[in-house]
Amino acid sequence: RGLRGELEFEKGVIKFSRPIEAQNGTLHVEVAGEGIEVWSGGALDVLIKARGLAMDERCRSSLPPEGQAIWDDFNLEGSAGGTVHIRRGSDEADLPIQVIVSAHPQQARMMYRRFPYEITGVEGELRFDSRRKLMSFVDLNGHHGPHKISGNGAVELSRGGLFTLNLSTSSLVVDDDLVAAMSESSQALLEDFRFQGEAAIDVASDGDEILVGPG
Repeated sequence: RGLRGELEFEKGVIKFSRPIEAQNGTLHVEVAGEGIEVWSGGALDVLIKARGLAMDERCRSSLPPEGQAIWDDFNLEGSAGGTVHIRRGSDEADLPIQVIVSAHPQQARMMYRRFPYEITGVEGELRFDSRRKLMSFVDLNGHHGPHKISGNGAVELSRGGLFTLNLSTSSLVVDDDLVAAMSESSQALLEDFRFQGEAAIDVASDGDEILVGPG
């Protein structure tokens, strides 16, 4: 709705004379970039900026299949702003188009399906690079109940979905929720050492097993 902007077509290249903008409710989208060479294997540079994006099924369906799989693994909910950079260099005709997503959640919720420890009020940055097959979690901050949590991590699809996440806080209490999210071996270790109190933890998965240890 309210579509405005200006495109130019010259010598087989579509250029953005003025950014294309649209508004739909709270969602605002702007499309710009260096342009698109329309021949097969041509260079491509399109930058999409969004504000007020609902992290819902429509958002999920816009991602490539590997991105959708990560979305499902982390049960993402909430809203976000960010950018989608779609590119291919003039010397990269034989390479697939690269999609780089940088999303900034706003009061979102996430819970990794194989480490069911819910984090709410999530803010920070989620990055996805289709060519590197890498999803990064950068400077995430949120809460589990009253406890503030921060973390960084990555999912490496090129390595079979290897997942690492470091959670740290001054008040991450080893409570029933945290224990329930851990593997049986990690639970047994806590029981053996009668651990109580607060901790920073590392969570890692090689696609088959979740490993939890001190951060």
